Amino acid sequence: MMSFWQSGCALAVVVPLGLLALRAFRWRASAREPRRIGSWCLAALALLALAGSGWLLTHSHDDSFTGLDNMAYRKMARAFGDGRGLFDPDPVLPTLPPALRRTVLYRSGSQARPTRDLSFQLDAPDGRATRPFFMPTLPLAAAGLPWLAPDLLPPLLASLGWCLLLLAGAAAGGGWGLGVAVALALATPWPLWFSRGFYPDGSGSLILGGLIAAIAIRPLDRAGPRLVAGFALGFSAVLHPTLLLVALPLAGVLMLQRPRVRESVPLAGGCLLGLLPFWWMTRAICQPYGDWTRIDRLVKLLGATREHALLATTLFLVTLLACGALALGYYPAARARLRRLDARLRPWGWAAVSLAPLLLIACLPGFTGATLREGARAIWTGIRVPGALLLLGGGAAVLRQGRPARERILLAVLAWLSLFFLFLKGLEVPAGIWSLRRFLPVILPLIALLAAPLAAACASLRTTARRAGAVALLLIAGTANLARWPAAFLQVNEAGATDWTTRVAQPFGPDRLVVFDYFPHSVPYAGIPRTRVLGLGETTRAQWPELAGWLAGVARTSEVWIATSYMPAGIEENLRLEPVLAVTGRFPVVKSRHFLPADRGERLVSHAFLKAVPVTADTPPALQEKVLDGGPLGLRGPWGAVRGRGMWTRQGSAIIGPYPAAGTVVRFEAEVEWTPPKPAWEQQRLFVAPPWGGESLVCTVTSGVSTVSGRWMVPPVAERTPTGCYRFSAETPYDPRVYGQRGYDVDLGVLLRRVTIRVL
Repeated sequence: MMSFWQSGCALAVVVPLGLLALRAFRWRASAREPRRIGSWCLAALALLALAGSGWLLTHSHDDSFTGLDNMAYRKMARAFGDGRGLFDPDPVLPTLPPALRRTVLYRSGSQARPTRDLSFQLDAPDGRATRPFFMPTLPLAAAGLPWLAPDLLPPLLASLGWCLLLLAGAAAGGGWGLGVAVALALATPWPLWFSRGFYPDGSGSLILGGLIAAIAIRPLDRAGPRLVAGFALGFSAVLHPTLLLVALPLAGVLMLQRPRVRESVPLAGGCLLGLLPFWWMTRAICQPYGDWTRIDRLVKLLGATREHALLATTLFLVTLLACGALALGYYPAARARLRRLDARLRPWGWAAVSLAPLLLIACLPGFTGATLREGARAIWTGIRVPGALLLLGGGAAVLRQGRPARERILLAVLAWLSLFFLFLKGLEVPAGIWSLRRFLPVILPLIALLAAPLAAACASLRTTARRAGAVALLLIAGTANLARWPAAFLQVNEAGATDWTTRVAQPFGPDRLVVFDYFPHSVPYAGIPRTRVLGLGETTRAQWPELAGWLAGVARTSEVWIATSYMPAGIEENLRLEPVLAVTGRFPVVKSRHFLPADRGERLVSHAFLKAVPVTADTPPALQEKVLDGGPLGLRGPWGAVRGRGMWTRQGSAIIGPYPAAGTVVRFEAEVEWTPPKPAWEQQRLFVAPPWGGESLVCTVTSGVSTVSGRWMVPPVAERTPTGCYRFSAETPYDPRVYGQRGYDVDLGVLLRRVTIRVL
C-alpha cells in the first residue's frame, strides 16, 4: 500500500509539470511577429537547461541539524524510503515507563502535538500508533522515485521550472529572451535557495510558476492540457494550503481566457481532482492544520490563531472575486465591457492597481500596518535595489501594448496577495533565511510571469545594439545581488551532514539504547531504521534525574550510551560514564538575519558518547569532573541560567559525586566567579554539603575568578549508595531584582565554572 501512495504522489507532483514542459518545446512565438529560433539559440537553450538542472541536482541542501520544518520533511521522506508506513508504531517509546514518555518529546504541553522525531506524531501516549506530523505529500513523492534519491525531488521540480522559464524567454524573445530568463532567475535568492531544500510551499510554487511559464509559451487550447493544468493547480494546495490563494485566481484567469463550458469543464474538473487528496489526507491521515473538513471544528479552527483567521478571510475574498469574475465572464456583453475597461486601464490604471499595495503598506496604521511593514522590511532584504529595478521593469513590460490581459490580471492579483504573505512574515520572529519561505507563493510565480513580457520587450527593440544593451543591463541588475552575496544563492546548507550522521550511527546497532541530552541533536538519528535513539525534550530538562534513574536500571541488563552535546561528566546517579566515542562535524551554513546580507558560516556539531556502567557501594566511582556549561548530566536540584562560562548556583543546587566507604578522604575543588553587585559586598560564602550529612565545606569566594577547595573524611554511616548529591547554598543569596536586573532567579549564589570531586 505504501508503494502505491508513494508512486501516486510522485506522479502527481512530477508528471503534470513534466508534461507541460514537453508540450512547451513546441512553442509559438509570443511576439507580434513570430520569429524562427535559430540553431545557435537552441544550442544555448539546451546548454543553459542542462547546466542549470545539473547544478540544482548536485547542490541540494543537506539539512540535518537545522531544527526546522524543512529538516523534518526531509527526514520523513527518508523514513518512507526506508520502508516506514504512515501509521507504524514508534519503535522505542513503548519501552519507557509511562511517566517518562513525555520527557523525550519535542514539546510536552497540553496544546502541542506530541512528536519524538519532528516527523511523526504520536497518536497515543504509549507510541503504539503514529501518523505524519506534517502533510506527507512531498515526502511521499520524494520516496516514490526509486531511481532518484529522496533529496533530489525538489531540485528535479526546480529543473523543470528552470527549463520552462528558459523556454518562455526564448519563445518570446529568441536568444535575447534567454538572457532575460537568466537575469530573472538570479535576481533574488528565492529560486536558487529554496528550490534545493524540502519546502512544500516552494515545490508547490514551482508548479504554479511552471504553469504560468507554460501558458506563456503555448496556450491551453485542448482538453487534455487543460485537465493537466487544472490538476496541477489543485494538487499544489496538497503540498501547502496557502497556495490555494494563488491557484484559485490563476484557474479563474485560465477559464476566462476561453469562457465556454466545454473549455472550462476539463480545467475545473482537474482542479477538483487535484484538491481531492487534500481533503482525504486531512480526514484519514493527519491534521497538521486542524480538521477543517468538519464544520464544527472548522469554526473553532478559524478563531484559533490570527494566521488561520487571515487565511480564511483572504481565501473567502479571493473565492468571491473569482466567482464573480467568472459569472460575468460567461456573458458576452459583460465580457465586452471588461475588455473596454482593460483598454482604459492600460497602462497607468493597471500600474496604479498593482502598486497600490505599496501605498497601503506604507500608510496603514495600527498593528496591521506595523506587521505589514515588518514583513516588507524582511522581504526587501532578499530583493534590494537591483532586484527591485528588474522586477519593476518586468512589470512595465507586462503593461505594454499587445500583451494578453491575463498577465495584467495576474500581476495585480500577485501584488495584492503579497499583503497576506507579508503579514504572515511580519508575525514571525526572524529565523534567518528559512522564515523567508513565506513569500515563495508570490515571488516564484511572479518571476515566471515576467519572463515572456520582458523578453518580448527586449527583442522588440529596433537595433541589435539596443537589444544587447538592454539584456546586458538586465543581466547586471540580475546578478548584482549574487555577485555581492553569493552565499545566499550558491551555498549548500549543511553539506555532508547526512553522510556524517549515517557514519556516526553505525556503532549504535539495534540493541544499544542511545540517549541524547540535547534534543535537536537526537532528531537526525531518531528515524534511522534499526536504532534505538531518544532525546531529552527541551521543555522537560527538569525531569532528567528521573530519566537518568531509569537508565541506571536499564544499564544493568543491556548496554546504554548517553550522548552529550556538552562537556562530558564522569558520574551520573549510580553510574560511571566511560567515554567510548567523540565526534565533531563542521558543516557550512549561511549566516543571515533575514536574507541579504548573507555570509558563509559554519555549524559545529559535537557528540561525546559515554557508556553508562552501573556501580555498586563496593566499587564506587572515584572521580566526578563537571564543567558547568548548561549540560544536565550530573546536576540535581534548581540551577540558575548559563552565563558566560558558568552556571549560577541556587539554594539547593547539587552535583552527583562519589560516595566512598567510611574513612576515605574526598577532595572538592571548584573554579568560581563572583562579581559583587555593590562595592561594599566584598565576598560571598558558599557552603557545600556532602551526601552523608554533617559539617559543610565553607568556601569564601571573592571578586573575579578564583579556585576554592577543601576535603572531607567520610564518617561511618548505616547505609550508603555508590553516588550521592553534593549540595550548594550561599550564605547571602543574591536577588538581582533588588539591583534592577531582570530575568534572573531570586536566590543566586555564585557563578560556578567547573567542579572536581575525587576520592583520594
